[in-house]
Amino acid sequence: MSDNPAYWVRAKFDPYYNRWFLEDLKIGSNGEPRWVKHREMTSHGFMAPALREDETSARADARRLSRELSPDVDLDKLNENGADSRSLKLSKAIVSSRRHDEEQALMLTEARRRNAGLVPPHLQQLTVACDGEEEIAELHDKLKELPYLRIVVLGRGITRRLYFSQDGLVWVRATNRYLSRRGAEIAYRARISDGFGLSAVEHWGKTKAAIRRVLLPRAIELLQLEPMKAMLATALAQGKTAVVLDRFVFWYETDGSVGWTVKELGNPTRSDSDPTEWSQGTIISKNFGRIVVLPFTKDDGERVNGYTRNGPGDGPAKPRSPDAYKEIAFERLSGDTTLGLLGELPYGP
Repeated sequence: MSDNPAYWVRAKFDPYYNRWFLEDLKIGSNGEPRWVKHREMTSHGFMAPALREDETSARADARRLSRELSPDVDLDKLNENGADSRSLKLSKAIVSSRRHDEEQALMLTEARRRNAGLVPPHLQQLTVACDGEEEIAELHDKLKELPYLRIVVLGRGITRRLYFSQDGLVWVRATNRYLSRRGAEIAYRARISDGFGLSAVEHWGKTKAAIRRVLLPRAIELLQLEPMKAMLATALAQGKTAVVLDRFVFWYETDGSVGWTVKELGNPTRSDSDPTEWSQGTIISKNFGRIVVLPFTKDDGERVNGYTRNGPGDGPAKPRSPDAYKEIAFERLSGDTTLGLLGELPYGP
């Protein structure tokens, strides 16, 4: 038995190597969880990082290995039964990774949808400064998939370089140097940010916050879909007046004739990291804030009820009278549910 066992396995794309890896969640020497490359035996008889050629096989293997490591783990209940500090930290790392993947998938899906009417340029329209026909053909293939791109990586192996364009037709090298890890990350983020006309170079947390604001009207549209109406009616019949989908909260307001509205999901601190959420907790709303913070558990095990608030720059949230405070039971659904409702991915019958 290893002195430092793995507790969970995830699939992680590395844009620098342009490959999918498997990663293990372990406890580091400082007592904090950390993700490290999963290693497996190769056909040549030595241990090496576990590589996968495509996302489907990577995620399937990650799920299989996670079940083998922790067959009885329920992520949504991992931190509810008197778990110790280590379990809480592990839960936070797993949930944060999962939520990150779900949000990225939603944002990429919406980036594609917003630009579905774009026609990719013809091969003869493209110019790649300082390079030849091979790079132009590669660029054309990338633009056929995502015609809104303005930052791409072209080339093979260690000779890859970062390119950018103002109009999608004339492309130049971002630098004379070969591709750096930072450049690879920028190009990977551009698959999302370029679809919204935002920067892949600026602080990624701020860029994603801007995308969430753009997505809010899209989330409101879901209220008009029959599957969503049925889902919310079921939740309401079960006494749940908040349904969480990715970074949005469908919130039932009983005052007046408001009914179901959409709020944003927020963290209890300014940190970009997710709290360790307590999925069976209660939200106590003392105001009409547009942001909902779900119940969470501190690292010392203290459980904190959820609450509502406004965001920075919004001003104080309009308070409810003390006799109108709301105790909200909620339900969190998986990110795949949102993608299915948006109708952008092929789902089976």
